[in-house]
Amino acid sequence: GGGGGGGGVASGLLAGRPFLDIDINDCKTKGALTRKQTHEEVTSQTGASIVIRGRYKPPGDTSTDERPLHLHLEADTQEAIDRAEAILRELMGPPPEPAPGYSNGGGTCDPAAAAAAALAGSAATVGGAASAAAGGVLHCDVDVGLD
Repeated sequence: GGGGGGGGVASGLLAGRPFLDIDINDCKTKGALTRKQTHEEVTSQTGASIVIRGRYKPPGDTSTDERPLHLHLEADTQEAIDRAEAILRELMGPPPEPAPGYSNGGGTCDPAAAAAAALAGSAATVGGAASAAAGGVLHCDVDVGLD
């Protein structure tokens, strides 16, 4: 794997099938990521189905009525999910810069660590696949209070 920054992740089993949610609300390439043609290509290559869920939340929107825009992937196997995720993350490009004025108490901005810290009591490790496999949640955005 490797090279995955950005994009929140929730994963697990839904009705016995592996699934993965990737937050794309703050990603610059959300236009390409929400295109039907993109989804059809990923599905034909991997067997994973992709559904757009949530709604776009502009910067500063702190409403909690609905999850931010994300892609919901489902497949018969975890391998199909992993392949689809790799293709989509390639399209996502690098994670967005933190909003001006963002502070995580000093040090460098690490949204993944902030999100992992927000998972009170979770044993998720910070770092892409390990976190997804542990059922952790990583966020593309640094405002981890939106869940």
